[in-house]
Amino acid sequence: KQDMLLAKEVQQNLLPRNPPRLPGIDLAGATIFCDETGGDYFDYLSFDRAPDGGCDVIVGDATGHGIAAALFMATGRALLRGGQGVGCAPAALLSLVNTLLWQDTADSGRFLTLYFLRLERGGLAPDGCLTWSRAGHDPALVYDPATDRFTELLGPGLPLGVLPDYVYEEQSCPGLSPGQVLLLGTD
Repeated sequence: KQDMLLAKEVQQNLLPRNPPRLPGIDLAGATIFCDETGGDYFDYLSFDRAPDGGCDVIVGDATGHGIAAALFMATGRALLRGGQGVGCAPAALLSLVNTLLWQDTADSGRFLTLYFLRLERGGLAPDGCLTWSRAGHDPALVYDPATDRFTELLGPGLPLGVLPDYVYEEQSCPGLSPGQVLLLGTD
């Protein structure tokens, strides 16, 4: 029981405490595990404002439950954070992480689904845009109260760790308008 509580504390410390600040955007994130630990993950890869006023937001889920999923999530987190310094676009970083993760998971059947969203130039219209790449994760949703409609930010992409040479694709759309709500989630 003590080991599980320690594992929970360690995993909670891997999650961001506060979102970055972007002018005109309210960011929030939370994780509630059903067990002491789990494979759900979210992060902001840049804690300081990026030079262009943007931010990277990541949401993911590792296969399984409990300690095994938590360890796998921590591995994926480390690879993403290690690759952020090379200035990769979302799809390029996912392709790199996939190759590295596959080296550790090829025979295990484990994988990590991920949604990588970049809020470029602040993420607000008319100058900003949203750029994303999916690795088998549910799409992000944008709710527009002006039209009372939802838009899914879709795109192809296998979960990370499935095929070593998979090349991820990138999609983009104009930035958010005032009042729109962007939601990224996992189970």
